[in-house]
Amino acid sequence: MRRAFGVTVVLMLLLSVQAAYAGGPPFPTPPADDYDLFFDQVELRPGVTIDIHVKVFVNDQQPRPPFGKTVFAIPGGGHTAQSWDQYAEALFTHPFKGPATARLVALDPPGRGHSTGLTGIYFSELMVDDDVTAILATLDRLQGHGIYPSEIIGQCSGALQVQMAQERLVESGSSLFQEYGISRAVLLSPAIPAPIAWHWIDFAEPFLPFRVSDEELSWHFNVPAEAYLAYFFTNFHGQLSPDAPSPAEFDARGYRALWPVFWVWQIFGETSPMPGYPEQPPIPRPEVSPGIFGLQSGTLLHTVSYVDDVLVFPFQSTELFDYLVDCPWWSRNTVVQAEGGVNDRIHDLHISNPSVIIEAMSEEGWFLW
Repeated sequence: MRRAFGVTVVLMLLLSVQAAYAGGPPFPTPPADDYDLFFDQVELRPGVTIDIHVKVFVNDQQPRPPFGKTVFAIPGGGHTAQSWDQYAEALFTHPFKGPATARLVALDPPGRGHSTGLTGIYFSELMVDDDVTAILATLDRLQGHGIYPSEIIGQCSGALQVQMAQERLVESGSSLFQEYGISRAVLLSPAIPAPIAWHWIDFAEPFLPFRVSDEELSWHFNVPAEAYLAYFFTNFHGQLSPDAPSPAEFDARGYRALWPVFWVWQIFGETSPMPGYPEQPPIPRPEVSPGIFGLQSGTLLHTVSYVDDVLVFPFQSTELFDYLVDCPWWSRNTVVQAEGGVNDRIHDLHISNPSVIIEAMSEEGWFLW
């Protein structure tokens, strides 16, 4: 009798886990190879919609969901979902002692990559707030496919959007954990929100020559791959990372995306008139509240910075970490140091050499939690 009762309890627990992960029939069978998902008519604002694309990178060497964890990834500015391919491979092949990652689900932000079909506004009028709306809407839509990420990761402006998503949910009385079960958030070389100072705001001028306009997109920034390498893959001495892709490889891999002009103005809190929109009032920098990743949020935070990053200095990432958490022992802040005489811990390290990021995080015990 006791044994029968024990078996019944175990079966009930298994069914609960299945339902929690699948949201429908227990243990759906996901594809064994990388695949794409498209979500039509995602509303960004009243009367404004977009078709959202996500790329699902599948770990074919580890247990399939729901036994392996799922990571939801947000690319940085000017990047696409495809820019996570090297990081996903490094994540899948690293010899962790903790739970394996079964898949990494990467988002194409509105109007970039394969997220197309924007209606209601010009591409140029997209803002960072729209990207945040797309993140939350995509998390909702993923549940319909039995995909429940337990971790969210963002790079640069993608990391800023993770903060903004948490801010929006906290303001509504919820959180990433309460709403979606996301227990970990990783911010790689995070763009800095207000009210914290960010030095790179004063260096936006290099992007101005790449501002263009056409009938379909209106005003936007079309930054060539050579410029990406100059700003995102070089250190303080102007040295290119030895592991950086060539400009041709950067484009061939599908990493590069256009920058909406309103989006750029919001990131930097630009106050000067916008070309093509002379009556548009200034757009302030995104702002988040202190302590939104505190103990009560239910989501562990890990900020990661790189010692040779010219866009986000390690001390600024540390200042952000202290601002976002109220219990430092609850979360982690890591500075990825250079090794030997090679200064290659640059802003787009998740593309050029992601294994050193994962190793540094692993040494902090992050993947054992």
